[in-house]
Amino acid sequence: YEILINYYESDGLKVAKELRRNASVQYQQAAMGYLEFLQNTEAALHMEMDYLENLYSLNRTVLELDNLLGIGSGRR
Repeated sequence: YEILINYYESDGLKVAKELRRNASVQYQQAAMGYLEFLQNTEAALHMEMDYLENLYSLNRTVLELDNLLGIGSGRR
């Protein structure tokens, strides 16, 4: 998970933001149609959701490992 999260934090989220921004600008300038605008916006949203899902999975894994090792639960 950590490798994917590092990708999203260094590049992926920037790409998603730029994709969303370009889609908005091009749609406002009538350089793309509504369907293409939605497809680009949806692609950006999926990238952001993938990041959040990987972050959630990493955090869940860390919590499960902590629980198994008795870390942070007051039990040792």
